[in-house]
Amino acid sequence: MSKKSIDEMRLLIQALMRRILDGESLRSDGSPIQGTLQLLNDKGAFLEMIYPGTSLETLQTLPQNLRQLLQWEFVQTSMRSAIPRMSENSAQILSGVKTKGRDRGDIMDEMTEKVISQQIVEETFAREIVKIVRTMGERANIIHARLTLNEADRATSTDSRILDDQLDDDVLQRLVTDNYAVQDEFLGTDWCDLIQKDMERFIQIESMTPLERLRNPVLPPTPIGIKATGNSLEKEACMSWVEAETVRAQYPALAEAIDSLHRLPYELNARMNEDEGTSFHLLQPAPGATQLVYYPIGSCQPYFQSDSNAGIRVSSAYHILNNADTLTHEGDVSQSLDKTSNTDINSSIIYSNILLRKIQKSNIIEIENKNIEVKSDRLLLYTSSEYACARSEVIQNTYFALVFYIHGK
Repeated sequence: MSKKSIDEMRLLIQALMRRILDGESLRSDGSPIQGTLQLLNDKGAFLEMIYPGTSLETLQTLPQNLRQLLQWEFVQTSMRSAIPRMSENSAQILSGVKTKGRDRGDIMDEMTEKVISQQIVEETFAREIVKIVRTMGERANIIHARLTLNEADRATSTDSRILDDQLDDDVLQRLVTDNYAVQDEFLGTDWCDLIQKDMERFIQIESMTPLERLRNPVLPPTPIGIKATGNSLEKEACMSWVEAETVRAQYPALAEAIDSLHRLPYELNARMNEDEGTSFHLLQPAPGATQLVYYPIGSCQPYFQSDSNAGIRVSSAYHILNNADTLTHEGDVSQSLDKTSNTDINSSIIYSNILLRKIQKSNIIEIENKNIEVKSDRLLLYTSSEYACARSEVIQNTYFALVFYIHGK
């Protein structure tokens, strides 16, 4: 890898940035682009990759294309600062390609090198800008959380409806002693069926973001919604941020479920003994802290730790099995679950497990894992600083999880 090669890559990167800012064709010769940059040049894919899980209302206030994004001073300054590193990485990739070719007896001619160099620069540039914006968003969330964590936002209320007991005494005790707990029959069978129907309609109508793209922002775009049968989304969990007031008109039962989760910090603060040191000092529900996740058959979720640096103290997840699915159980007999008995499911069938892994804080502590079965109307609570959460492959029945991240002091 020569200095000349690095300098050539630098000139290509600078030229690409200049063309974007000037509103010109992404390639000087007008030829079609490929890879991640091609995706970012499509408005729909751009919005999904740069702002995954963002509401339509919020999207309207954000840059809609690469040019607008680069006009943000922070993004442009960060990209210019990254040019030396991008140039060196691009030159290193090109050197590796040429070396592999020579090993096969292929000598790269000047024209081929020019074409490949352009492709490498475009891919490097696109991945870098996605990473910068995603990092900026994560930092903004942490800063916002830290700035807003004050005692005035503590979840307290004299409203008896908010302070109604939703959790059994032993659930509270276990959350304190074991840092996780499960509450069965959280809302009741009658509510489950109504919530399920709302959730089914929501994922068919509203925008959903594949969970994997939240962790790998340069994946290609995937059609959204469970109606997209026959593509990779069938095995990919997807999510959408939800707020009770924005969904209440079209999805009233879903809004009620969100309200029930948002009462948890008030209840936990009221019922836990601060003098005995069992209080989590939880805050009022924060905007952008609740998501609806859909897990289709074949999907799973790798271990994920809620960001305690952003003030998340307790993570909660409420589950609804999608009983509209047709299952194959006991040989080849297909049977549809009775939709009138959402919680009355054969306990011998395990559809998926939630896996909690104790976060290792020293080399001495033995790793501790918990295996929790997914069931309808089951609420899981765990302290975000103690456990990371994963989900095993969905075997027989799709399900929904309504996840609420509870902030605290």
